[in-house]
Amino acid sequence: MILAFARYYYAAAKDGLLWRVFAHVHPKFKTPDFSLWMQMLFSIILAWSRNLGQLTSLVVFSGAIFNMLTVLAVPLMRVRKPHVIRPYKVWGYPWTIIIATISFLIILSNNFFDDPVTSFIGLGIPLIGGIVYWIFKYYYHPINTN
Repeated sequence: MILAFARYYYAAAKDGLLWRVFAHVHPKFKTPDFSLWMQMLFSIILAWSRNLGQLTSLVVFSGAIFNMLTVLAVPLMRVRKPHVIRPYKVWGYPWTIIIATISFLIILSNNFFDDPVTSFIGLGIPLIGGIVYWIFKYYYHPINTN
């Protein structure tokens, strides 16, 4: 499953939101080889710099951020695009959104107080990703500004 993340870098590079070298595909195996190598290098750096508990904390913290943002996207998209037909309904809306958001905030705060350094790293990685995304979207790829 973790190797699937290299496909994200590949797709971002194909869309012009990351350096083109990340879109390179191995001629024989048809895999995004540069993306896999960069992911491997980053994973080695993380494994050498943290212990297993810190790595787990990092994954939980970053994952909780993204999961909470996904949950919060439901009411946001309902407000921004009320005319879109939705093929399914969120059970217990809006209470399930509120309960899930509070649960993620509890997980994030618990993780933060337990290991603040790793939590800041877990917050910094998506922040750096957002900055890189913004730079590529508006500086290197100005066509997609909407």
